[in-house]
Amino acid sequence: MAFQLSEEKAKELDILLRHLQEHFMASNGLLTERTKFFQMKQEDQESVTAWEGQVKEQGWRLEYCNKCEDQ
Repeated sequence: MAFQLSEEKAKELDILLRHLQEHFMASNGLLTERTKFFQMKQEDQESVTAWEGQVKEQGWRLEYCNKCEDQ
């Protein structure tokens, strides 16, 4: 059974499918990045400043904060 879609409806369907793919593909990446975040550890010789930078960088990937300002 084939659906007969108008050109406009076909475009809407393409847009919807693209958004769904982006959403679900991002979920796997987000879970991976969250796992990395929770497994992060400061190295023995690593300065607090360097550690802070790494934590903030990973936080930006996860969008945990908009500005990542010191609180």
